[in-house]
Amino acid sequence: MKYIQEEQKEYIKQVIQERHIPVTETGCWIWIASKATTGYGDFRAFGKHYTAHTASYMAYNGPIENNLHVMHKCDVKLCCNPNHLTVGTNLDNIMDSVQKNRRKGVSRNRPKTLNYVKTSIEQKQKAIDYMNAHNLTLTQASRMFNIARSTLNDYLKLA
Repeated sequence: MKYIQEEQKEYIKQVIQERHIPVTETGCWIWIASKATTGYGDFRAFGKHYTAHTASYMAYNGPIENNLHVMHKCDVKLCCNPNHLTVGTNLDNIMDSVQKNRRKGVSRNRPKTLNYVKTSIEQKQKAIDYMNAHNLTLTQASRMFNIARSTLNDYLKLA
């Protein structure tokens, strides 16, 4: 669980208050201090690195369960208004970005004529046996048996 210790919350709130400009029209609190290459505001306090929105969420709203991310309802990376922040899983975050057309390359519009068939263990083993008997590379065997190279590689790791 990610959290800010109770005795540190007031200091973090003070940092947030001093380093943002409120935008009346949207309600966003725009972070005006340093920002990371990812575009999110960031700072250091108590020997730790924080992103502004995550620190704001924890200081005002409470701890964040493991495997959850702080998400912006307003879609503004530099916003640190705790009322504009919520938590969700990685999938929630991805789906939110897809629904709001912020994410490219996720739709995976593939031809409907493609047939996706699960490769059986027997098929994988046959490809590996043939590969070993004929001194083929994994890539060659995957092409010959029309099995994804990664599928064969994963199978080899389990074998």
